[in-house]
Amino acid sequence: MDFIFNSLIYSIGIIFLTTSFSKIIHYKKSQVQITQYKILPRKLTPVLYWLLLLAEVMIVISFMFNIDRAVGMVLAMVLLLIYSAAIGINILKKNTEISCGCGGLVEKGGISRLTIARNVLLITIIGVLSIHADSISYSMKMNEIVFSLVLGINIALLIGILNDKIAIVHSWYKI
Repeated sequence: MDFIFNSLIYSIGIIFLTTSFSKIIHYKKSQVQITQYKILPRKLTPVLYWLLLLAEVMIVISFMFNIDRAVGMVLAMVLLLIYSAAIGINILKKNTEISCGCGGLVEKGGISRLTIARNVLLITIIGVLSIHADSISYSMKMNEIVFSLVLGINIALLIGILNDKIAIVHSWYKI
């Protein structure tokens, strides 16, 4: 059971790793994407960019290195809720021809209800993991850690592939 828990944590950590890495590499593009949401004044974009990036890096460190995972889980759920709210606001305003600004494995296509559904799924997984976090042993052997990490990488890649397929469906049906 411990390796399943850790594999799921690693997979979400890898998703945040790829998104934060993408935002670092494409920092100007990321700031433009934040501005396109038209929620906060443009002058706050650089501050928001750095705050969001810092939060994502903290989640990666928490999940990948087992440092205050409970704090990382709460931070991940709050961040995904904020992202979902921003997407929801823009869907209601019919501003859907913008990128989600996710980056990494989950960057594909524009925003849609499916983007919110993906975030809700991730929030639910993290919530379930946080409920059971107290019963998980973190003193795993090296082979168990490696297996959990490899499984986590595969789960993250699977989520990335599913995200690509969702983007294709979204482009066909404008869901």
